[in-house]
Amino acid sequence: MSLQQTEKKSFSRKVLRFLPKTAGIFILIYLFYRTGWRAPVRMVREIGVIPFLFLLSLNIPHIFLKAFRWKLMVNKSGGKITNLESLRIYFAGIAMGIFTPGRAGEMFRAVYVVDEKFPLQSALGTVIADRLFDLGFLLTVSAVSTFFLIGFSWLIVLIILAVGAVSGTAILILIHGKLLERIESRFFKNSAPNLKFTDALKISFSNFPLKIILTGLAYGIMNFQVYIIAIQGGMEISYIQSFLLFSLANTFALLPLSISGLGTREAALGWLFSISGFSAAQGVSVSFSFFMLVVIPVTLVGIAALFFSPSLRKVDSAHADNP
Repeated sequence: MSLQQTEKKSFSRKVLRFLPKTAGIFILIYLFYRTGWRAPVRMVREIGVIPFLFLLSLNIPHIFLKAFRWKLMVNKSGGKITNLESLRIYFAGIAMGIFTPGRAGEMFRAVYVVDEKFPLQSALGTVIADRLFDLGFLLTVSAVSTFFLIGFSWLIVLIILAVGAVSGTAILILIHGKLLERIESRFFKNSAPNLKFTDALKISFSNFPLKIILTGLAYGIMNFQVYIIAIQGGMEISYIQSFLLFSLANTFALLPLSISGLGTREAALGWLFSISGFSAAQGVSVSFSFFMLVVIPVTLVGIAALFFSPSLRKVDSAHADNP
């Protein structure tokens, strides 16, 4: 096979992998067609400067709480990272995970905390444990939402189970399959035994109550941002109701059909709002406003951290010297 054929085949595979993500864009276009595009755009425009700046400021404690939780895992497992470094890397991880199902791209956060004393396996163990705290919290709140807000729904229960099953299968493949070896061979030579991975995974779940509290506080702040958007948009909704509905919509957003949940989250929240006494247009507007006013700014900061952070550039240089 010629080099040109190989490159063409590789490009075709990349297109086929990315193609399912375009479904979210078409879903969003369809939602705008059904509910109208003016309401979501008007909600974004009418937020106001002061509320928008307040929304932006809340991103710092939200991401810091998660980054601090991960820092505890890394340092307890044998690594060494400061609060500022963990915050930078966490923002960068968000940028790397924006285009991957379930934000799987955040696994490459592990690369930035590896050194001669902290192997890649251990770093991966901490990142997976960190994502499991988020996923577990989200699925738990989603289950509560299902039973207390909209009653027993087989559709939502099946989706929650499907997300859990896919996530669990992915973790098993990572642990027992060849993926870990491929990542190791790509970035490092003479890596430590796989036992380091399971050790770090177990250690990361130590001091479980504190990490659950940090997770709850982080999601509490994020959902407060959603609540502010809804209130500024003229909705009469409680914080708890907003918290439960948006968390359930975020479970739908984990499906690998969009970029950072765009489209799938709007469809889910529109439907959930419509069966909870609100209009579908309000749900679509709140979700779209959250994407524009919160997700995009956080992603831009993550891109800046990814490309302009001195500590991350230093790691990239080290990898280039040791292919």
